[in-house]
Amino acid sequence: MVQRASPGKFPPIRAGAAQEQRGGLFQDFEARSDVKYKGQRAGGTYAFNGTIHLEARSEDFQCSDNTAGDTMVGSYAVGKSRPIFVKGGGSPYISR
Repeated sequence: MVQRASPGKFPPIRAGAAQEQRGGLFQDFEARSDVKYKGQRAGGTYAFNGTIHLEARSEDFQCSDNTAGDTMVGSYAVGKSRPIFVKGGGSPYISR
């Protein structure tokens, strides 16, 4: 379990945000990502902001993990919320 950068004391949190955005949402498993831990929200979830550096562009994203810190429960990327992706519905970038 890897801990992400924090603005102070932080809980042990999985290193999943960048990996899920890279490989899951954007379908680019080799892209470089920068992720910063933003702290725990009032509801207990953990907030993360990041940037993924794709081949032709960079995209900012935000995501949040549940109170246990082991599952993504929210994702915002490319200008909108991604609830289908978070619930395992796949990426809008997959050709079907």
